[in-house]
Amino acid sequence: MLTSSYPLKPDDYRGGFVRDLGMTLMDAGMDVEVAVPRPRGADAAPFDDPEGPRILWLPSILPGRARGFHEAGIETNLQKDPLAALTIPPFLLAYAAEAFVRAMFCDCILAHWLLPMGAVGAVLARVTGKPLVVVAHSGPPPAARLPPMVQTVRYTAGRASWVVCVSDSVRRQVLDMVGGGHNEHVLTLPLGIDLRPSAQPPRHGRGDLKLLFTGRLVRMKGLDVLMKSIRDMEGVRLTVMGEGPGGPVKNGGEQAQLVFHGAAAPEDVRAAMQT
Repeated sequence: MLTSSYPLKPDDYRGGFVRDLGMTLMDAGMDVEVAVPRPRGADAAPFDDPEGPRILWLPSILPGRARGFHEAGIETNLQKDPLAALTIPPFLLAYAAEAFVRAMFCDCILAHWLLPMGAVGAVLARVTGKPLVVVAHSGPPPAARLPPMVQTVRYTAGRASWVVCVSDSVRRQVLDMVGGGHNEHVLTLPLGIDLRPSAQPPRHGRGDLKLLFTGRLVRMKGLDVLMKSIRDMEGVRLTVMGEGPGGPVKNGGEQAQLVFHGAAAPEDVRAAMQT
């Protein structure tokens, strides 16, 4: 697996769903390695994960550190520090060179996000002849519509055996950029959720309308829109579970009907969904 986001320590929520997907593949009997950009600064000594996929912190030999990865995510990081974009291409060259060695011995390359890891995977797939699956967790960012990024996205989609989109909305955005000629191998496959019951179902009756938001607190998730929509509504209570750079909660946290829990374990999220 190639990914630009992954937990850097046991209690790190960032990229946790990528780890979860790797764990699911392991449960299906697959051997999984995940190539993660080696962090810089205070996070330069990441952890080992004996229960999860084997982590390759790359590059481990070649020099290279990029300011755009981890922390708040690539898009947010580049908005805060546009010059960080200059560090990403040389970093990806070093990352790809070391990932190539591992790719020669794998059966399939699975890349998370079309950019940048989908593009890295497309190059590795072409060189090694291995099949490539790209997971599009979101639509291409606005900058991807500019050359040469748009050509890179189209090349990636064309090289991939499958581009798996997490929703129909993401699929429409991807096809809008890459063209209708990719309809057959650009498909929707929702991430899903563990359906095992973890709490007693609530009793049906009258009372407040309970809403639950769970996810990273970044503007693209639309939490600020949800908060504005219920601000003047009575009988509505919104529970927020998640962390992030997230201005929406900080700017609207005074709302009486808002309950903010911060980061939560998966079992706690499931329990909140049921109650």
